Amino acid sequence: MTILDKVRGFVGALPAKPAVSSQYMKGNASPFLFSWRPALRDARDDANEAYMLAAARAIDTIHNSGWLTGAVNQAIGATIGDGLRLASKPNATAIGMTQDEADVWSQDVETRWKEWSKCPFECDARATMTIADMEGAVLRPARRRGRRSS
Repeated sequence: MTILDKVRGFVGALPAKPAVSSQYMKGNASPFLFSWRPALRDARDDANEAYMLAAARAIDTIHNSGWLTGAVNQAIGATIGDGLRLASKPNATAIGMTQDEADVWSQDVETRWKEWSKCPFECDARATMTIADMEGAVLRPARRRGRRSS
């Protein structure tokens, strides 16, 4: 038995030191936080939960209201216009042309694009839609369901 053991025996057992901890909520000892147990979820969950019903109502309303159908068609028409428009800006030095030759080439390509994009037999595999019609076919369901197309 060492002298330290004799001193401990005489003084009695030393109290144990509390373990150091750094808790944010301090063990929920606060009466304000004791019974508060919120669910951990993403804020988008609330919107996703209601999405199916909201989308179904929007689609039904658009189908049954001529006024809203017209509004959707107007918004799509304003977005699309005449369809995609090519703005060719070639780098003349990179393709080995003078600037005048590149301008003539650019105008020719833009004219050919305009003709091609407005001919359903050329631009559509089913030969039924122009480029503008295809854009509308992409945007229409996105407008109804409230999702943006990328």
